[in-house]
Amino acid sequence: MLSYGLRPARSLCLTSSRSFAASTSRRSKAMAAPAAADRVLRGVVFDMDGTLTVPVLDFRIVREKIGISAGTDILAHIKSLQTESERSAAMQVVLDAERLGIEKMQLRQGCRSLLSLLRRAGAHTGLLTRNAPVAVDALLKILQDADTPEGGDYFSPIVTRHFQPPKPSPAPLLHICESWNISPQEVMFVGDDVDDLRCGKAAGCLTVLINTEKNREKEWRSLADIVIAELTDLEPMLQPHFKA
Repeated sequence: MLSYGLRPARSLCLTSSRSFAASTSRRSKAMAAPAAADRVLRGVVFDMDGTLTVPVLDFRIVREKIGISAGTDILAHIKSLQTESERSAAMQVVLDAERLGIEKMQLRQGCRSLLSLLRRAGAHTGLLTRNAPVAVDALLKILQDADTPEGGDYFSPIVTRHFQPPKPSPAPLLHICESWNISPQEVMFVGDDVDDLRCGKAAGCLTVLINTEKNREKEWRSLADIVIAELTDLEPMLQPHFKA
């Protein structure tokens, strides 16, 4: 697990999701459920691949190479293998896919702007990923090159798959909330996959799903309190409601 120093944070007040959707319907596909109404938020946690970055990893191919069915948890399967050689071979498939993802990594539209907004507001901002620390380092380098002397300034803490158990368990998200000393109900978790939504729901956080071709028809989308088209949709939702 990677971690950076914590900083004081101010609160953001999220107005009724219905009113937000109505006011932005002409320029955004953002949709929200009644459960998202009138929340006071003190922190935002992001998934990485497919959320802050353009989706590159194809887990369908990874599962095919490992020999497991769709929907099977890759990390849990690898952990369950009986021999070290089996575990190493399966993990190498994952590492090869992640290396390709690092080579092609690009920030998702609105990523830098949104992170800068949260940092200026003093909001707690964390990163929670099932990816490896080396992939996080690549993201921080992109952010460093683009904006700040230290890309890590955006996130505190950073939690990778080295934290056990990983998402969809709520444990890593609750760990982040505890490190901030704030309630999970005051935290928004933004992701693009079922593991993100299950983790966020189990922790009691406000869940936000980025709409993609891969998740557009999935039944588990109902777990999301808010569905957005891009990260840019979050800025008008949050920006007017920062509180000192």
